[in-house]
Amino acid sequence: MKTPIKVVDTDPQDPYEGDLPDGASIAQSRAAREGAEFDAVALHWIQHAGATVVQRGRDIRGVPIDAVVQGSNGSLFTVLAHGNIDRDGKRPGLRRTDTVRKVGSSAYLLTSVVEAPPVLVITSDIPKESGRTKQAARLLALHQRVIFDVLSPEDVASFHRLQRYLTGKPAPDAPEPAPWRALPTDQLSLEVWRTRA
Repeated sequence: MKTPIKVVDTDPQDPYEGDLPDGASIAQSRAAREGAEFDAVALHWIQHAGATVVQRGRDIRGVPIDAVVQGSNGSLFTVLAHGNIDRDGKRPGLRRTDTVRKVGSSAYLLTSVVEAPPVLVITSDIPKESGRTKQAARLLALHQRVIFDVLSPEDVASFHRLQRYLTGKPAPDAPEPAPWRALPTDQLSLEVWRTRA
């Protein structure tokens, strides 16, 4: 004897999994909003230093950028902005290694593959070689071949470097020294493995 199939009556008012609030998407929308706010601040800051925005918020051959700017001295730069207006988060700006990887990958593609103008990264927070941001600082320093400079509106020295890049005559063809470029003194060396090979 066959058992009859029991039909379960579902209430159409019950929420399905897709209808439930998603904490991750709420956080992502907040991050996107804060990122857009920081982008506006970064571009205003760059213009104050002497730049004109040539292209804004598109991509260069598939690589997303925030802007291409030109200095009064004719120098062109690609701008990648990563930061937060509200800096109360755990690790805003470039203090997260995943954000540094993202910026480094974009800078590599822009400079080595697409051949865009040199990359300026504008951030609310530059990682430091101490405390919780040590790994991000190390990773950022390793990207110095593809990033022209990392600058912050929170740092007076950054503004002066930026101003010289945009208004100095003749236009600088190389970046100035900056603290973020320093590789840590306790950096692991791969020389041991190279000598064995």
